[in-house]
Amino acid sequence: MKALVQILLPYSLNLPKNSKFNTPILNDGHNGIRFLPLGVDQEAIQNPIDKITIDGQDSFEANVLLIEFYRDTFDRKNESSLDPSADQILGAANWFIERLRFVGKDSSITPLEDLGSINVKYTNDDGSELEKEEGMAREKLTRAVQFKYSLLTPEIWDNIFNLGDDFSVPHWHNILLDSSRLLPDIGPSLVLAETALEVFINYVLDSLSRQGDIPQNVWNWINERDWLKTPSVDERLDFLLQHFTNHSLKSEAELWEGYRNLKKARNSFAHEGIPKIGKDVVDSEKGKSLIRNVNLIVLKVREWLPEEFQWPVFRYKTKIELVQKLRTYERNPSRNNESDSASDAVSN
Repeated sequence: MKALVQILLPYSLNLPKNSKFNTPILNDGHNGIRFLPLGVDQEAIQNPIDKITIDGQDSFEANVLLIEFYRDTFDRKNESSLDPSADQILGAANWFIERLRFVGKDSSITPLEDLGSINVKYTNDDGSELEKEEGMAREKLTRAVQFKYSLLTPEIWDNIFNLGDDFSVPHWHNILLDSSRLLPDIGPSLVLAETALEVFINYVLDSLSRQGDIPQNVWNWINERDWLKTPSVDERLDFLLQHFTNHSLKSEAELWEGYRNLKKARNSFAHEGIPKIGKDVVDSEKGKSLIRNVNLIVLKVREWLPEEFQWPVFRYKTKIELVQKLRTYERNPSRNNESDSASDAVSN
């Protein structure tokens, strides 16, 4: 028996039309697995280009990953979970995507965090339809809808101009926003988050030093020596912040632990290529919480600063309602614009 899994990707690739792709059946510990050339869900393609040629040959834009799983049998009961399981499907998809990213050298191709919208169609090994059986599915579907939006209300508009002519957006703020934008790329996002925190505390201490009891030439000497002798970020968030504000981040146990975990994850990624805290790999949710903790540190330190050093903070209370009409996912996505036949794209 065969299960054809169709996974809608969050990006597209261009394939030359009517080209032959070798599709060997690979050993997956069961009866085998096979990757087919990508299919098309035309409605999901954003800003399609009228025409792209590859080595002079017309191409088509594809965004559906096609995987065939072979088994003696699958659990097709209506009430059962997906078979193959979601973990098996996601593992197979990312196995292919990571290799594609490596050999294709394309940074826009990224592994999947979750499966999103998929179809699983069960057939005989030759692709013919299974006989109808009571309580047994011949196709299973899952749907995921993700919304992204940005707001510009009259209140936000007015705040742009209320900042004042002399206001400059702090560098640390832009870097911290960019760290969230990079998610779900956890490693790079954590590197930026720690960079933002370092730039932030340097900015705060430099500002405070101009009105502090440390002569400016002494402060410059402290910070401009060899990097092994300059105060570490730990020392800036602890001893130096205590000196200028009478508060140390160490006194906020949860925030301090979050900072230390961020540092461990960042260092692990920088030196090993995998963000980890101890032996635990940082997943997407943990990565988000570490970045959220940096935002909380920034707000806490702001509370400790004299009013003249505090930057504006904006909070908005807005009710948002989203409505989207769900459409039926294409069962057999076309593999090129001229023919739906797999034989036009596949060489066994």
